[in-house]
Amino acid sequence: MMHETRWVFPLAVLVAACGGRDDEWDAEVGTNPRSYGLTGSVAVLDEPLNRALVLTSPEENEVVSRFFSIGRNVAAAQRSPDLERLYVLSRGVEERRKPEDELPSLTVLDGGAEPEIVHRYTLTDPLLELVVDPAGQWLAAFDGGSVVNNPNKLALIDLSDDDRDAWPRTRTLRSFGGTPQSLIFTDELAVPEGPARRFLVASTEQDLALVDLERLDRDEVTVRMPAVGGSDETSFAKPAQVVFDDGDPDVVTDARLAVRLENQSDVVLLELAPPSTGSDADFTTTINIVGVGGVPDFIEFVHTDGGVRLVALIGSQRRAALIDPATTLVQFVAFDAAYTRLTRVTTDVVAEPESSDVALLWSDREAGAAFWSLGSMRGTSFQSVDPIDLPVSISRVIDVPGSRFGHMKILESSNAGQFYVLDLAKRETSPMQTEGSGFSVNVSPDGMRAWAFNANTPSERFASIRFEDDLDPIPLSVSPPVSAVYDIERGDGGRAALVLHGSDRSSSPGTLAVTVLGADAPDSAVTRFYGGLLLGGLR
Repeated sequence: MMHETRWVFPLAVLVAACGGRDDEWDAEVGTNPRSYGLTGSVAVLDEPLNRALVLTSPEENEVVSRFFSIGRNVAAAQRSPDLERLYVLSRGVEERRKPEDELPSLTVLDGGAEPEIVHRYTLTDPLLELVVDPAGQWLAAFDGGSVVNNPNKLALIDLSDDDRDAWPRTRTLRSFGGTPQSLIFTDELAVPEGPARRFLVASTEQDLALVDLERLDRDEVTVRMPAVGGSDETSFAKPAQVVFDDGDPDVVTDARLAVRLENQSDVVLLELAPPSTGSDADFTTTINIVGVGGVPDFIEFVHTDGGVRLVALIGSQRRAALIDPATTLVQFVAFDAAYTRLTRVTTDVVAEPESSDVALLWSDREAGAAFWSLGSMRGTSFQSVDPIDLPVSISRVIDVPGSRFGHMKILESSNAGQFYVLDLAKRETSPMQTEGSGFSVNVSPDGMRAWAFNANTPSERFASIRFEDDLDPIPLSVSPPVSAVYDIERGDGGRAALVLHGSDRSSSPGTLAVTVLGADAPDSAVTRFYGGLLLGGLR
């Protein structure tokens, strides 16, 4: 058995007192640096020095650190859906007075075992929010924050275009009194004229703007939300959630979006209908407003044996409304619990239905969950709800990637001392007891294990849960306290667990360190410690 601890401090620390030094040494030490686990590395944003510290593990119990410039004044950072890349949005120099003052930018960092900056896109305006396309093709930035700004301006980047100099492309949404509050990318939706295409949907305080990603040269389509507080149309409902469905793949006139409204008992159905005769548009929009008898907490399109339905979960009434988008007829289903969220698990269950969905119902308000089979529609009331006995409410459902254990889900609870592993194949839950509430769970990108740790009240104890070993947790302990655990691919093809100390919500700013150990068979006695990481790279 090997036990090895190594403290690493750059030579620059010892000689800093001799002679002059760079301004970097006087930079404020960043508190609570943000960290991001990627496929082959961990990136930590060292914002005071406008850089990212990227940690890799070339071989067993080895860590190599590199620094990459990410631009001044980081506004946002997001990972790609496949965890291969990190996108960092920076605002640049806030008040440019010289041509050499840095412009706003979007940096693309490859997070593999050999990390590198793939590209840096220069922006014309400082933006605050970054949205990543779930399909991995697009990025969108919005919400200007300069002294004089255009809040309706968007910056779009097509990551699939090899001509990177052609991006970003900016456009300003036509303003009818609202500004973008959130953005989503749709899947490919069929339209009555022309090929199917994807949309960027911008929600404002009172309307939706549909940007056609196939035809960026065209104006967006703006859809006003219903008036509230009277009929004078001076106040409009605010969109709270937008969902979409392509309908029957053989029908080009049934693609729809639906909108849940803030504090309203109505939902909005938006259909991409045929354009008027003589129009050069590919579609027009028609809306229907459907009352569901209570303020819904969540909406989602689902497939039943009788066709597509929009589900609106109304937790306060312990029921759901199922809306037929073709007829707007509403059917209600009563539940035994106040379910407020729905996760489709159709492709993960045994004997996947051919034409209908299976959903996992859960709640962030009260204990319990349930399976809901949506196949039995004709002449029934959708009563095929099978409760799952859980003593906790659920704050998050975490997917396990890959095909081997894709039937597993992690059920997190923010106010309990345990979390649960749900096996969809067996329809069984396994409790994982922790030392207190607030535990976080990270699932490895290869889908073979999960790591549990408490970053809210840092502890030296954490655990590994291997999905192929009957979910038997491996207790582990390191020093100092753990603030995050990331599972990455090593340069030699193995896997490493990087345990961060002094990052994220830790109370020890400026003391970032890492302990590395094997991920496949972790052992607290076989580790190596690297300290003073944020001091590296100074000359």
